[in-house]
Amino acid sequence: MQQALRHLTFTTVLLGQVLPLPAGDEILFNRDIRPILADACLHCHGPDEAERKAAAEKAKKEADEAFVKDLERRKERAERFKLPFALSEQEKTRIRNVGAEKKFGLD
Repeated sequence: MQQALRHLTFTTVLLGQVLPLPAGDEILFNRDIRPILADACLHCHGPDEAERKAAAEKAKKEADEAFVKDLERRKERAERFKLPFALSEQEKTRIRNVGAEKKFGLD
């Protein structure tokens, strides 16, 4: 709940800077804020728990794939230029968590 309030506060502050209203115009939640939240936030932070979980899992999968691709590029670059390729303990742990041990010789 606190996180949702922080997001709403951030969004409200952001709206005040992005969509300045002429002096005297009142900001109405349903007219001014709700459409922005519906377009930009509710697909991940909406009331449907199953959709939120699916969106979070998709985001985690995409982040893990990007992490592995980045490490693969680093490894290829190191091999191409005959440089040492080392992984931190944190990277090794994450590699094991995403199941990419064989790609990096950690099995």
